[in-house]
Amino acid sequence: MAAFLKRIGKTGQISWQAKVRLNGVNRSKTFVKKYDAVAWATSIENDINEGKPVQLRKQLQKTLADIFDDYIDSELVTDKKARTLRRLAVELGSLKLEDLNTKRLGLYLQLKSEQAVPAQARKKVTPNCAPAVLARGCGHRPMHEEPFTLA
Repeated sequence: MAAFLKRIGKTGQISWQAKVRLNGVNRSKTFVKKYDAVAWATSIENDINEGKPVQLRKQLQKTLADIFDDYIDSELVTDKKARTLRRLAVELGSLKLEDLNTKRLGLYLQLKSEQAVPAQARKKVTPNCAPAVLARGCGHRPMHEEPFTLA
């Protein structure tokens, strides 16, 4: 259930602080109008009751490796996509979601586009490319030895 506090600032300006505490989730936000505070609190309570994520700070602190691993564990991805996500987890996994932006993604894509693609192996490779097969080449771009960092 939400609580609403009327706050009066030093200049006499009135504001309303909405506090939502439900199922272990604690959120608060300040508004100029009480109507806006009630609407926000109702929206947050509905999201909590529907099971939607509302703790954005915790979500933004997750690393890309954690996100990729969670997605792979959900068993909603094909084996090919899982391999791609595992490779990305090695290269980009240490990056936090809040640190991911267009500049860093652009630098990563530029690095990948400049990377030489190894010659294709002539023999057919099974769909499950083992690390030893990746070293010889099975049509995939090789992984970087070091994770991607912004220089």
